[in-house]
This record gives sequence, structure tokens and C-alpha cells, in this order.
Amino acid sequence: NTKQWYQRRVAITAGQQKLKEEKFLYEERLSELETQHEAEKRELIEKYHRDLVERESKNDLELKLLSEQKERELGQLESRYKQRSVEEMKMTQELEKKIEKRKKYRLRLCVDTTA
Repeated sequence: NTKQWYQRRVAITAGQQKLKEEKFLYEERLSELETQHEAEKRELIEKYHRDLVERESKNDLELKLLSEQKERELGQLESRYKQRSVEEMKMTQELEKKIEKRKKYRLRLCVDTTA
């Protein structure tokens, strides 16, 4: 009876020891996984940050290029506007000259018909 009790006691103690070892291994593995998870999380955050900085840089460059393009277009429009203004001024002067010639011609006709 004592022998059976002793054997049972040894088996229980061995089972407890085995459970402690398994628990230790489990906690060790859990700690490794948590460390790995933290490293992966940190890596993902760093990658996201790099991508974000890269996209901001790309957007800044696109905005700069777009701004330069708009400046060129504005310069071209201003140049065309000035050219048209000069052309309109010349046409206006030519029309004024033609009107003056017609007035002089009419005056001459009036003078000729009255004389």
C-alpha cells in the first residue's frame, strides 16, 4: 500500500514537473512570438513611414512641376494677350486713318460740289 502510494506520489510529482517544463517552454515561446510580433510591427510602421515620406516627396515634386507648367502657360497666355493687344492697336490706328481719309475725301467732295 505504501509502495503504491509512493509510486503514485512520484508519478504525480513527475507529472507536475513535466507540466512546469511545458509551461516554461510555452512561456518562452510566447515571449519569442511577442518579440517577433513587436519587431514585425515596428518594421511595418517603418515601412509605412518610408512610403508616406516617399509619397509626400512625390506629391511635392508633382505640385512643383504642375506649378511650373501653369507658370509657363500663364506666361504664354500673357505673351499672346500682349501680341493681340498690339495687333488690335495697329488695326485701330489703321481704321482711324481710313476714317480720317474718308472724312477728308467727303470734305473735298463737299467743297467740290459747292464750288
